[in-house]
Amino acid sequence: MYRKRSVVVALTALFPVSYSSGVRADDTDTPHQNGGAIGDDGTGLMSYFYSATATSPEASGNAPEVNAASETETRWDPMLLDEDREGLVTIVITLPDRPLDFTRFQEASVPEAEDLVAERRAQLEPLFQDAISALRSTLGEIDVFSEAWLSPSLSVSARADIVQDSIGTHLKGILAIELDGITRTTVGYTEEETRVGTRAKQLISMGHDGLCCGRSGARVRVGIIDQGPVYPNHPGWDDIPITPVGSRTRMVTNYNCQSGICYSPLSGVPSNDHGLHVTWIALASIEEGQDPAITSVSDRVQHSGTAKEADFIYYNTASISGFKAALQNAIINGVDIANYSQTFQFPEARCAPENDVEGGNAAINNALDAGVLLVAGADNVYGRPACTLGWPAQRSEVVTVGALYTGSQSIDYNSTGMWEVVGLASSYGGIPAKLASTGAAAILAGVDLVAPGYRSGFGKDIWYSYFAGTKTGTSRAAPAVTAAAALVVDALQAAGWSPGDKRSLKAQLLLLGDHWNAELNAKQGSGLSRWSGAGRMRAHAPSPLDLTAPWAWGWRSVVIHNGDQIDWPVGSPGAESCSITQWKWAAYWTELNLSAIADIDFKVVNKCPGVPEAVIASDTGLDIVSKFSLGTSQICGKCLFMRAIGYSVPAAGRTIYSADYFHSGTTTEH
Repeated sequence: MYRKRSVVVALTALFPVSYSSGVRADDTDTPHQNGGAIGDDGTGLMSYFYSATATSPEASGNAPEVNAASETETRWDPMLLDEDREGLVTIVITLPDRPLDFTRFQEASVPEAEDLVAERRAQLEPLFQDAISALRSTLGEIDVFSEAWLSPSLSVSARADIVQDSIGTHLKGILAIELDGITRTTVGYTEEETRVGTRAKQLISMGHDGLCCGRSGARVRVGIIDQGPVYPNHPGWDDIPITPVGSRTRMVTNYNCQSGICYSPLSGVPSNDHGLHVTWIALASIEEGQDPAITSVSDRVQHSGTAKEADFIYYNTASISGFKAALQNAIINGVDIANYSQTFQFPEARCAPENDVEGGNAAINNALDAGVLLVAGADNVYGRPACTLGWPAQRSEVVTVGALYTGSQSIDYNSTGMWEVVGLASSYGGIPAKLASTGAAAILAGVDLVAPGYRSGFGKDIWYSYFAGTKTGTSRAAPAVTAAAALVVDALQAAGWSPGDKRSLKAQLLLLGDHWNAELNAKQGSGLSRWSGAGRMRAHAPSPLDLTAPWAWGWRSVVIHNGDQIDWPVGSPGAESCSITQWKWAAYWTELNLSAIADIDFKVVNKCPGVPEAVIASDTGLDIVSKFSLGTSQICGKCLFMRAIGYSVPAAGRTIYSADYFHSGTTTEH
């Protein structure tokens, strides 16, 4: 079970919260065994934290003294180039909290809420001023541009070289210092490179851009569950180029769910840009002239997001109660896919099968049943081969996304590797599970897909302004998959798939991985990698505009019980054409209790009449996801059947979700 922890550390790159609330943005820190932490600053740089290790700041009211030299460790990403050292870097300062009855906000009118905010700011002002004085004595000239009052923190800018040279200095009254951002000299993937790599560009050219048809009965609808207000009338959400800006927005509404109750509209100036970045990568578009200053077609694409015609709802929260409230509202709001680029931590038991956050496992499972698929960043924790996934990324109901290194626009998508530097990486899977029948150990891959993790060119909260540097992490990779999934929903419904069937959608998305195994740096014929899952995201559609004939695409679900063997054919019964170059298959089932999973094997068999049955490929690993890719020599002239074998299945049985397709074109982008 989730156990709250009294030690407070910085947990988010842009909106710090504490271990006592258990949540952080997934591109931030990881606990260090000596009390410090190493984390992602959102740029690929190493971030440094130090934290209290003995007493609770909540209890004492002050941050305890810490011997930084003995209890922390400073490490920096070697990609911090010399020319970057004189640039400005943003750091977030986490401060000890002060008690306030936030329940007073629940029934407060707008004027009353404004009075409460003023009261809170007055309460924290001495804390802020002491921290600013301490920072200036160490870092010299700083620019303070944000004071967060919900969980007290400061955002300030200072010279990178001074920050790097001074970061090990202990500052009384400050719990943690985290690098937040730096403008790098290199530029990573923009939307253009991302669309080409993930093949979203091909689906958009076919008219699958999110305009049709989601659970809401109209456009595909995406939910963004993240931190900080996002302007509802930002030009990036404009549906068509009209005046005035924001008068016709694709943002259906924006909720504040932090208290555990979602209310709308969410107001306020963005206090951080994490939620904006995530939303922009998934959904923004200036391709129809929303920014009149950008007239080049290619430039417009570079500064846009992917699902340019989908509508969306924004849910602001950094709490587990808010996360569950957002999912609950997403069901009612007709959301199809929800993106969550944050994680909750279990520092003492990362990836433990029993991990749950206040009933969150059931909430995710129920939301999936109701038609809302959750896509989450894997987390950014260095440490393989140990499992370093965050929660909810470790859940089998979630599409878990890792980050590729796309730090240069010249890197071909087929040549991208995983994002990893010393101390910081796209998190590694390998969730320890147990079989229900015997209690024997099983290892689950945990990661499902990978996508670009270095991103540039997205919009800022200032209208007609775009980020010039690079931000990194699985926070940026997850919305790329979320957006591609929205396009896939658009494409699948045209082939007769029901948009409410989101368990099937996860199988379809697993199918779209290119089978790349990051550890081997090669494509594999079966199984998943614990680091790169089913491989790089490659969006396709069941359409002759996309697949070379002969081709076929299918999906189904089957219920399996102990001792069952279930076969179903690949395409139409009979021998497969020798023109087929590749056949792909993905199957999975979910387990609410990862300490009592079923054991189901999958095989591909040749059952042509008149010849002995033969196994063409098999996956007998103890995982709940299976993936196959067969080439012409394994397909030609064979009567292929998919087979599931229930070796050890609990009495209630398990529902397997399956998707497969074959085609006769080049295999490079599959």
